[in-house]
Amino acid sequence: MQAHIEFETGLFSYDLSRPDHEGVITEEFDIGATDIRLGITNYAELGLFVQPLNIVHTKFPSSALDKWHSGPGSLEVHAKFNLYGNDSFEKPGSTALALLPAIEIPTDPS
Repeated sequence: MQAHIEFETGLFSYDLSRPDHEGVITEEFDIGATDIRLGITNYAELGLFVQPLNIVHTKFPSSALDKWHSGPGSLEVHAKFNLYGNDSFEKPGSTALALLPAIEIPTDPS
């Protein structure tokens, strides 16, 4: 068994909502969102998901009410514990089952 570390980074992402029943639209920009995973065994890993910069633009039907919020996004601590199988899926039809507990810590200013 050998410990391993993995980084997954999204340099930039953009989300746009559909108008809600009042016509409000939300745009969200994430810059540098990173998931850091540490494999502690072949069947268990710990992870940390960070969003260094999150920008939210809320658009109202009257643009005078529009709002901008920016700052760090939420912080998520998560784990993965494979109960059976592994996620390599070497054989067609292979299955795996895992527990994926997570805790989200709201660090954003809004």
